[in-house]
Amino acid sequence: MSGGEGASSCDQCPSGWATNGARQSCDACLPGKYEDEAEGDGQHTCAACPEKWASGGGLTSCSLCGEGE
Repeated sequence: MSGGEGASSCDQCPSGWATNGARQSCDACLPGKYEDEAEGDGQHTCAACPEKWASGGGLTSCSLCGEGE
């Protein structure tokens, strides 16, 4: 992401965060989502956890829910 118009460099978002649509800031992935890097293109987005998996938000992966959860 860039710091805005006229930026001289780009910065990496922290783990569990993804760039907004304008790529000017980083936002934490919300609960139920995780940071996902699209295969090969280096673009990081927040993707929904699959069924029976959960995330507290701001994470790079989801955890499998326990039996009965």
